[in-house]
Amino acid sequence: MDWISYLPPLFSIYLILISGVARSYLRRKVSDFVSRRLVDKTFLDPLIGDTGLNITDKDRLADFIDLFWRSKETVLSNIAVDWATRLNFINSMFAALFSVFSIYSSTNSIQWLVGTSGALLAIFALMLFWVFKFDIDELVSVKTGVFNWTPATTCKMILILVNLILIAAIYVAQRRATP
Repeated sequence: MDWISYLPPLFSIYLILISGVARSYLRRKVSDFVSRRLVDKTFLDPLIGDTGLNITDKDRLADFIDLFWRSKETVLSNIAVDWATRLNFINSMFAALFSVFSIYSSTNSIQWLVGTSGALLAIFALMLFWVFKFDIDELVSVKTGVFNWTPATTCKMILILVNLILIAAIYVAQRRATP
């Protein structure tokens, strides 16, 4: 048994499972970004100058700017997480495609290489079209399907399943190659 062959799909599953850490990090960074954009009312004095605005007008303007940024925080978070999810999907699929070579190295069978690569490329193409059909931020914000999951969660489940099948294929290929 060559245990190193299992590392690419296992690492891919690991990346999929810890993507929640990246999601919370991105949401926190967007929240920090928005917080830095909130207006200190004294900051408006040099900007407004002698325009004749009184204190209540400055307060209203500051409140309006704060409301604007707060209203955009969720959308900005969803956009950041959406793109991170798309990138994670592509990384996971490339890791799966590269792990096909471990099957070939253990079996020296071009049929296994072509068959597994073809199946993965077909899944990759279909998933790529499916993932990129969603508008920006919909991948993480819209709940669909039977389980009422976001498309990002569905994508993660499919990627984990593909990698588990790939692990099984590596196991079978190694067992067949061992006399």
